[in-house]
Amino acid sequence: MAYDVSLDNTKDVAGAREEMFDFIQRNPNYNIIYFDGWDGLGATAVLRSIPQALLSMKSPPPGLCFDRIIYIDCSTWKSKRVMQRKIAHELKLDRKTMAMFEERDEEDDFNGVDHGSRDVIVEVSAMINQTLIQTRFMLILLNGSTDEVAPSEFGFPEYQ
Repeated sequence: MAYDVSLDNTKDVAGAREEMFDFIQRNPNYNIIYFDGWDGLGATAVLRSIPQALLSMKSPPPGLCFDRIIYIDCSTWKSKRVMQRKIAHELKLDRKTMAMFEERDEEDDFNGVDHGSRDVIVEVSAMINQTLIQTRFMLILLNGSTDEVAPSEFGFPEYQ
């Protein structure tokens, strides 16, 4: 389920973050939350503060316990492949998987594929999926572009 969060009563980053945490705990079935900045309070500051706050909690409430917290800033992304590489790096995937990026980039360089046109590597998407499929994770994607980002394309498991 998806939900567009509107935090009308909040005027600062800490308040917006706490309202977001409250929403997550009260609505465990919403697995995709869209958050947009408003009236001078930017989404970047709020979203960046979420992993910091969660990781600093000594005993987070059960609704805020995650096996992994993944924060990816793709607001200035160059290509899907660059974003996928950031995700793989964040997940600390093995050297063999990371080497696929170099191999594919060399092939694309040789074939004259523009850097901005480089797509995800399907095998890496499978490794990302395999890494996350049995975990409870929070993915925070900061998307500053007008392009829609489909996390499943990068290997994130889809939830119904």
